[in-house]
Amino acid sequence: MTSKLDRRYSALVEVQACGSIVTEEQPHAMLIPLEYFLMGFGLYRSTLSVSRRSPLSPTCISPELLSPESMGLKLKPIKTRIS
Repeated sequence: MTSKLDRRYSALVEVQACGSIVTEEQPHAMLIPLEYFLMGFGLYRSTLSVSRRSPLSPTCISPELLSPESMGLKLKPIKTRIS
């Protein structure tokens, strides 16, 4: 798979403790790294104490956007073979 990626536009990131197939084995293990990635662009998870309408508050990430389904992940069990 890595040989087909254009290195100018893509990079692989290893996230510890997610399993070999992140989206199927432990999808929620990617939530915190993804949240930190989005924070790098100035997006933050909303808090109850900050008004979304305040012009001084940072842009908030809606909790619905952080669900696996909203990211286009269809979670289903996988079959593995023991060799």
